[in-house]
Amino acid sequence: GFLAKTPRGRVLTRLGWEHLGLACPDQYEARLKGLGRAFNGLADERQLSLDLEKDEETAEEED
Repeated sequence: GFLAKTPRGRVLTRLGWEHLGLACPDQYEARLKGLGRAFNGLADERQLSLDLEKDEETAEEED
């Protein structure tokens, strides 16, 4: 499908990005899968903060 359901709403999948002729951000799908795991109770109990619009370099600088 072109869209994925997340707790925060609908987002494009890699297929959706490609259909629109846009480049999918690096690590985008991995972040989506991680978000689903966290909200399904498969991750640990710590609070999750995830910004899908950040690029990998910005995320590493904050750590």
